[in-house]
Amino acid sequence: MGLLRKRALNYENSPFALRYLCSGNGSFLLSEYDAWNVWGRLPDSLTSGKRPKVAQPFFSRREQTGRLLQSLDKDARKIAPYLMARLPLSRSKTLLDVGGGLGSFTIACCRRSPHLRAIIVEHPRVVSFTSRAVKSAKIGKRVQVMGLDIAKEPLPRGFDLVLISNVLHGQGARENRALLRSAYRCLNQGGRIVLRDVLMSRAGTNPDWGALFSVALFLHTPRGRCYALDEVHGWLRAAGFSGIKGPFRSSPLPFDPDSVLIAEKS
Repeated sequence: MGLLRKRALNYENSPFALRYLCSGNGSFLLSEYDAWNVWGRLPDSLTSGKRPKVAQPFFSRREQTGRLLQSLDKDARKIAPYLMARLPLSRSKTLLDVGGGLGSFTIACCRRSPHLRAIIVEHPRVVSFTSRAVKSAKIGKRVQVMGLDIAKEPLPRGFDLVLISNVLHGQGARENRALLRSAYRCLNQGGRIVLRDVLMSRAGTNPDWGALFSVALFLHTPRGRCYALDEVHGWLRAAGFSGIKGPFRSSPLPFDPDSVLIAEKS
């Protein structure tokens, strides 16, 4: 990762670490890095195997949740034009965005397709952030925001397109299988599901970024991790989906590690 250098039996900071990770410097990053204390407990967490009871910070700290959502929205706005070009929007009149955060992709979809109507589903603890973002985008007449715990409540029905972006990695395999079954039921016949997430090799070690992200998920979620492409394919088929296309990159941007799968309810 370029954070340390090894010389004989000694380790020293790299120029990057000296500039950004040592306190007292003008460009020091960690004073406002919300996850620093969590990462500091990594040795104890790996030894004990204990994980958080609820996802951090979404269900624990409101202020940190807002900062994280703003950061994700900033990246999503840059990714959206590339992702929109891949989506079957011309054949879709209704969109369900599951776990849509600040609604970045839904807002982009509706602006690209004037005929589209959408519902964004978010957890009740997060949904107020979503509502404010949609209101600010001045697109509220075409986008409805719904507070829903997808782990406990069924998704609404009657949609041509379901988007599930960066939700799978925050949940356990059992929850993801149930979510995809619920997504199948909520689609109209011939409707499509779009999954966007970090998809790993079968061994779970490639891409490198995904392997590292899985460690972060170990520290921040009860059961989350990055899943292998084979696993997600199996979940889609078991839920009833067919005609699976992908994976393909959601964008060519260097900070976007995600891949996309599209499948049909036939």
